Amino acid sequence: MIPMKSRVSLLVLAALIPSAAFAATPDWKQQFTQLSEDYFNQVYFRYSPTAGTLAGFHQYDAQLEDFSRKSIDAEIARAPQLRAPHRGHQTRCVQR
Repeated sequence: MIPMKSRVSLLVLAALIPSAAFAATPDWKQQFTQLSEDYFNQVYFRYSPTAGTLAGFHQYDAQLEDFSRKSIDAEIARAPQLRAPHRGHQTRCVQR
């Protein structure tokens, strides 16, 4: 049987291991924040201005969604382009 102090120590150590993985990339929060902001500003709200208005961004008040084939194709093409510069950061943050 494992003594109680050893159990607690193991639990604390297990809790610290994931945070140590993120500590290797100190700017992971900034990278995630930048990727999120880029996505919402350049893709989501751009192609869904009503959602932007509902989220409180009133620069989208006078705009409506464009459901044309050209607009939909542009939205589909834009998301992977946005992710490409951040692809290397993703693997560094997830590896343990």
